[in-house]
Amino acid sequence: MRTLLATILCVCVLAGFSYLVVEISTPKIMAQLESDVTQQLIQHHLASIQVSVDGRDVTLHGELETQEQISQAIKVASHRPGVRIVMNDMRVTEK
Repeated sequence: MRTLLATILCVCVLAGFSYLVVEISTPKIMAQLESDVTQQLIQHHLASIQVSVDGRDVTLHGELETQEQISQAIKVASHRPGVRIVMNDMRVTEK
C-alpha cells in the first residue's frame, strides 16, 4: 500500500502536480474520532447528543434545550483534532 502511494506521489510530481492530499480514514480512526468527540460532549454536559463519523466529517444528532447548547456542541466537536467539518442534525426540544 505504501509503495502504491509513493508511486502515485512520484507520478504526480513528475506530471507537475505540486499539491496532493492523501486522506486515509480507517474504521479504527473513525471510531476513535467518534469516541473522542462523544467524550468531549459529555464533559461539557451535552451527553444527549449522538455522534456519527464519516471519514473526518462529524454529524451531531439529537435534541437540546437551547440554541446556545447546540452552538456549544458544534464548537466542542469542531475543535477536536482530526475533525474536518461538523454537520448539525440537532434541534431545540419543543416544550
